[in-house]
Amino acid sequence: MNLERPIVLIGAGGHACVVADACERGGLAVAGYLAPQPAGRTMAELPRLGDDGRLDDAAFVQAHRFLIALGDTGLRCRVGGRLEWVRADLATV
Repeated sequence: MNLERPIVLIGAGGHACVVADACERGGLAVAGYLAPQPAGRTMAELPRLGDDGRLDDAAFVQAHRFLIALGDTGLRCRVGGRLEWVRADLATV
């Protein structure tokens, strides 16, 4: 696993804000987030990189590591399955 690749957060709600803050405090590079629509002011410091359709772009997936930053367990499981399907690397520390 290449730890040099930046992280993309999936989600833009309150949980994503906490995850983004933890990444920043841990010195991890976060490229931005994926969400159906732009986040409110809490995620304003990170760019929205698109929605989950970006996961169909193999080059995008290969260039990043991903963190599922969703509070809803069911949605988190579905997104995890999608990431597995496209062979995305999850960021772990």
